[in-house]
Amino acid sequence: MYFSLRLVFLILLALFLISALMGALISYNTSLAWSRFAAIVVGVAVCVLFVNLPIEKAQTVAIFLPAIVLLYFLLTNDWTSRLGKVAWLDPLLRWFATWQPQFPGWRLDSNSLGGVLAMLLPLQVAALWGKGQLKTLGGIALIGISIIGVLISESRGAWIALIAVIGIGVLGQASQRIAPRSVRVAVFVVLVAMGMLGLMIFGQTLLQLRSDRWDVWHNSLDLASDYLFTGVGLGGFEMAYSSYVVLLHVGHTIHAHDLFLDVWLEQGLLGLVTFGALIVVAIQAMWNRQTTLIWHTAAFASLGVIILHGLTDDPFYGYGGTAIPFLFLPLGVLASMLASEQTRLNFRFALATLSAIVVVIIIVALVPNVRASFVANLGALAQTQAELAVYHWPEVPIQDELRRTNQIDLSPAITQYQLALAIDPNNATANRRLGQIEISRGEYVSARQHLQVAFASVPAQRATRQMLGELYAIEGNVDQAIRLWQSIDVSDGQLEIRRWWYGHIGEKEWA
Repeated sequence: MYFSLRLVFLILLALFLISALMGALISYNTSLAWSRFAAIVVGVAVCVLFVNLPIEKAQTVAIFLPAIVLLYFLLTNDWTSRLGKVAWLDPLLRWFATWQPQFPGWRLDSNSLGGVLAMLLPLQVAALWGKGQLKTLGGIALIGISIIGVLISESRGAWIALIAVIGIGVLGQASQRIAPRSVRVAVFVVLVAMGMLGLMIFGQTLLQLRSDRWDVWHNSLDLASDYLFTGVGLGGFEMAYSSYVVLLHVGHTIHAHDLFLDVWLEQGLLGLVTFGALIVVAIQAMWNRQTTLIWHTAAFASLGVIILHGLTDDPFYGYGGTAIPFLFLPLGVLASMLASEQTRLNFRFALATLSAIVVVIIIVALVPNVRASFVANLGALAQTQAELAVYHWPEVPIQDELRRTNQIDLSPAITQYQLALAIDPNNATANRRLGQIEISRGEYVSARQHLQVAFASVPAQRATRQMLGELYAIEGNVDQAIRLWQSIDVSDGQLEIRRWWYGHIGEKEWA
């Protein structure tokens, strides 16, 4: 018995949509969550449309879509906010700002514009080629408009990703004439390995990342470890990141600057795994195709731009999420090849694979550390929903104020943390979150005990270091407090906020 990989792809899309629905249901930020869910639904619909759309019609859309996106951006973007990022583009930005009308509605951030146009460019070029219009005046003008859009977006990550994909494509085409497939695959693997090594060694310089980008990734992984299975929910990153990682009372960072981290944090493990599986199935369709049209090669290149750019920034889930619908377009184009006989999958093999996965999941679920992490995840969700659904600055000056009063009920979260510690006393999430609550309530001895265990379990977590240092300072162990604080970034006024808090609650000796 057989069924096609196209069905597998559609099932994965449905599972991804289910993970998005779960992300909307658990999010503390209800209005933003449902708005993002709507964008994901549109994106999945776009994907299904391109799976079934005839190539001629899909190419017509690809030819004009970049210009439409750029026009929308030109009419809605706040140009003055981008001044100074790339100095040589400032005169052009000022010119745009002088005539720009003001339209209501969703705004497309310039970083999102760069990511979307860089992804669409290969498809646009292939579509013009397929229709014989690439060398016409209109075709050249449309490509020129798209390139101008990528440039004025000032998204260096988009520039680098697009150039890298073009470079890989040129090398691939050249190698087809001089080497067999096995040699090309080996060369490709070596190039990828060298590229990854180069990024590890010279990444900050090559990608011109801000000095705090590495900290954002590390801190986002810390946040993801608290919501390992479920994620924090759609649109929930900003204040969860501020409240539980960098320990600030206002928004600090709007997203994780990594597409895969953002999917994980917003839609949990199910979202991350199904998103990765969709990419794998799309690549499989390209790999198994006996004869590949330039249209499908372009979709593969567009997917490459998404992946490369997504490793260093997130133009889709980040920056308001208005570009999410474009994320699935190249996946749909590649999945349209999955109707052929060569892409059929043996049902028995699929059933055996699925059974093996289920068995592995059950075995892993029986491991105490995993069960404790799941229970702690539920506690973190309960705490986040209780606190951040109510917390609004400046009406409430600081999150500790809620924990210290009866405005919210944290008993469900505390119960889950205690259950997690009954399973695994060293669980870092449960110990750190309990310590945070106890600090807010003035229970300093038990807070120190919990935070010391959390520090011993995962010493690199930023929030644990700051809070444990705070307790050492209260106890008079100033040298140890300083050593912990010097190992983290407190340049956003974290210690000044804590000093204000102790003065606010009348404990001036701790201030």
